Amino acid sequence: MIVMQYANDRSLKDFLLKNKIKHNWQWKLNIIRYLAQDLSMIHNAGLAHCDVKDENVFIRDD
Repeated sequence: MIVMQYANDRSLKDFLLKNKIKHNWQWKLNIIRYLAQDLSMIHNAGLAHCDVKDENVFIRDD
């Protein structure tokens, strides 16, 4: 497991379920863009993530 930053113990799935109305589609698309950028950096480092899903992505409140 690689942990990049402290993420308040929230998976992306839990965060989106608890904040359904709070964030618009633009915010959600930005999360996808950041995730794609981070995965690209991981792959460029010669590493791979074998199980990308909303339960394995963690997010901070801020």
